[in-house]
Amino acid sequence: MIKQNPMFGLPNDLASPGNSDHEILVDSSDAQYTTGYSTQDGRQLSVTIKHVSNGKATDHRGKILEVSTDGVKLATSTMIPIGDSICLNLEVAHLNISFSASAIVSWAGHRSENDWRYGCALTSKLQEPVIKRLASGGYIERRQAERQQIQIAAHVHPDNDAYSHEVRLEDYSSGGFRFTSQEQFAEQDRLVLELDCSDGSTLFIPARVCWTVKKGSGYTSGCQFMGNNGFDEFQNVVEEHKSQTISVATRFAFVTLRLSFWGWIGLVGTTAWCFTRLLGF
Repeated sequence: MIKQNPMFGLPNDLASPGNSDHEILVDSSDAQYTTGYSTQDGRQLSVTIKHVSNGKATDHRGKILEVSTDGVKLATSTMIPIGDSICLNLEVAHLNISFSASAIVSWAGHRSENDWRYGCALTSKLQEPVIKRLASGGYIERRQAERQQIQIAAHVHPDNDAYSHEVRLEDYSSGGFRFTSQEQFAEQDRLVLELDCSDGSTLFIPARVCWTVKKGSGYTSGCQFMGNNGFDEFQNVVEEHKSQTISVATRFAFVTLRLSFWGWIGLVGTTAWCFTRLLGF
């Protein structure tokens, strides 16, 4: 099974730029992150891809690897330029599914000469009943690990590097985590995530890089936990950070409220004093 992951800009079966076997062909700084549902082993969702180039329409055969209400991830043997419009036609007769949809190619990459992968943004949302029918027919896997959004500073130490690098964790699930950094990490790189604990110690969590894409002036990488207890330990420390953040925010709000309260008292007192002076008291 192709693993579930966010749809656009996050191709977990495509390597980072510069890999000799794979190539990312898009700067994903504007990529969206919409959860996609993966196709099941042994169930192929064939699709007809209509592409117009130089005024000539051509039909290509492909297959859907992931699908969401906002887009699809495709595999086909044909190269299609990024930014081009395509029309997708899917027919699953026994599930009474027949739909055509326009889409824009958001990212592209190739694993070999005749094996291209595309992330495509649908111009209109795919209806939820269609996804439910595909799931009920066993074509897609809807079970997924809930992804939690976070903003936590951390460090990662690659196995092949003598130094740690600063990163910012952006989200996590039971399977792994996503971070941004100024460093470019390659697919399959092994690294250790270093998280500061509230007691002053440091938690070390081994992980493997699944994908890396260019994002703005830096890079975004997705990693998989390597240890069986990686998620439990990771979540405990993350919850500590979140609690500290909430505590600081609460204290700040309380101090601001007190200052605001005494500010109003001072304003009222000053106004009353000025008023009495004007009346000659």
